[in-house]
Amino acid sequence: GAVLAALAARGADLGLAVDTARWAAPDLVVDPDPEGVAYYEEAYADYLYRVEAARSRWHGGPSAHRV
Repeated sequence: GAVLAALAARGADLGLAVDTARWAAPDLVVDPDPEGVAYYEEAYADYLYRVEAARSRWHGGPSAHRV
């Protein structure tokens, strides 16, 4: 939502032509690019690793922020 709002507000200023109504359509399905799947899986695994490593440094330990 925030990205679409930003594009609607500033997209033209940045030379971007994005159909925000189409991207916000409730029945829209965006299929991932099969060639990019490995990249995103690797990036997500790296993200999870870094979050887990950072948890021990957060104030109060890993359970302090859980509801």
